[in-house]
Amino acid sequence: MRDLREAVSAAAATPGAFADRVQARVAALGSVAVLGLDPDLRLMPPDLLRRARDRSGDLQELAAWAFRELGLALIDAAADLAVAVKAQAACYERYGAAGMAALADTVAYARAAGMLAIVDGKRGDIAETMAAYGDAYLGEAAWEGLEARPFDADAMTISPYLGGDVVAPLLGLCASRGKGLFCLVRTSNPSAADLQRLQLADGSTVAEAVADLVSALNAGVPRPAASRFGPVGAVVAANLADSDEAGRLRRRLDSALILAPGFGAQGGSAEQVRPLFCEHGAGLLVTASRSLIYAYRRPELAGFEPAAACRHALTEMNRDLARVWPR
Repeated sequence: MRDLREAVSAAAATPGAFADRVQARVAALGSVAVLGLDPDLRLMPPDLLRRARDRSGDLQELAAWAFRELGLALIDAAADLAVAVKAQAACYERYGAAGMAALADTVAYARAAGMLAIVDGKRGDIAETMAAYGDAYLGEAAWEGLEARPFDADAMTISPYLGGDVVAPLLGLCASRGKGLFCLVRTSNPSAADLQRLQLADGSTVAEAVADLVSALNAGVPRPAASRFGPVGAVVAANLADSDEAGRLRRRLDSALILAPGFGAQGGSAEQVRPLFCEHGAGLLVTASRSLIYAYRRPELAGFEPAAACRHALTEMNRDLARVWPR
């Protein structure tokens, strides 16, 4: 495993539009997979937990060390198989400042390994508050000639249900620093349909209205003429049971990358994500978390180290998705 301090110092902002960097990496790897990092002490390898306990009796420090160790090992295993890492901020925030430091190290390490880094925080506010979230996760905080880049991720997830005001404070970062956003459009949780499939007066659903907002925001952001997609993407679940709904959302999101969670442990399959590809086979990232990071718990992978099991599961995932990828 490469030295963490070296990796952190090497992780600098990468030039170019976010969506273009995504598509370049997809083409280079022949993969649309994203490694989701949702670390949970209850599911950690016992040997790793024993070593964590030997290092510290403080729960926050213990958890942060374990999350960092596992995350970095999985990144090493996945760097040539997955386009990006999607780190679930809440899993790290649970353990306070130590956990957030582990998140920052994980993001920096992923970027140093050549992967794109997405912080999954689902932030949703307006004006200066949203700008502060953007500075924290995507940009930099500056004061009297001093600068800080706490996370410097490539993209973050946001909840747009307060309207376009949520996204507006972040569009400058997208244009000036090549960052990306993924707006929650149609999510993978069971009760999402209670709100997101409500029908509006014009016959469209709430999710479709949010998809239209994403497309409108992309239309207002300047980008290179050759760029197929804008910086504002959409989260659309990989486990939608209705393929017609998935297809309708894809058509409304013609200028947007789609990030599709829910593959694997949440029941999403290759057949279910098929309608989320553009006709020319671009524009989709598929994320799996538990089925990758805890693959070592599968009976047939007993005896595998967690990183080796993750790599095995990622290879299976890529092979599965290749069957439905219209290239």
